[in-house]
Amino acid sequence: MYVDDDNNLLRFRLKENQSYVDIDCYVGNIDTSDDQGKEVILNITSNVYNNNKQFLTDTNGFNYLQRQTDFRETWD
Repeated sequence: MYVDDDNNLLRFRLKENQSYVDIDCYVGNIDTSDDQGKEVILNITSNVYNNNKQFLTDTNGFNYLQRQTDFRETWD
């Protein structure tokens, strides 16, 4: 588990006999007093894929989206 400060939290959980990682990310208040736009990102790099470079992401606990690396349907 990694805690940045009182406003931010990043936690990784990998349980025994579990084939996935739980990642919790909480971002608190962002200072915008300088009138500059802010963007918060979480960039995860991994070499763990199935044979088709596919993986699943959770959409706020409602369902999973299947994703594939290096692929976009609208790309020419």
